[in-house]
Amino acid sequence: MIVFDTLSELESYENAFHRIRNIIEVMDRSLPYRQGEGEYACPENSEVTYRVEKVMTGDRGVVLRVPEKKNAMIITLEGEMVASTISSDRVFILTEGRFLMVGEGEYRVALATNLPIEIRYVVFMF
Repeated sequence: MIVFDTLSELESYENAFHRIRNIIEVMDRSLPYRQGEGEYACPENSEVTYRVEKVMTGDRGVVLRVPEKKNAMIITLEGEMVASTISSDRVFILTEGRFLMVGEGEYRVALATNLPIEIRYVVFMF
């Protein structure tokens, strides 16, 4: 399962993924923008966790492992990065205002679109 869309459309996925409401509430309060790097739990639902990262993009990126029976939502807070499946058969450019939701498996995030730049992003696990 892969969903790639804009944050303005996030609410339209609530019926399929009920925990998206918790992600919307966290994003509406701008918590990931104000918080430093680290792991956090959603105040209303401890089953929804998120990690704020600040990294340099590169040609290897960062491996994101999504556990069995879990989903992850990746949102770029600052900058632009490429995210892909490990096999690179599906590639997405994540800019501010977009999200990528993926199911269990391994993915690469923080890949450079051109030259390496510093980016901030958040990964929600639910």
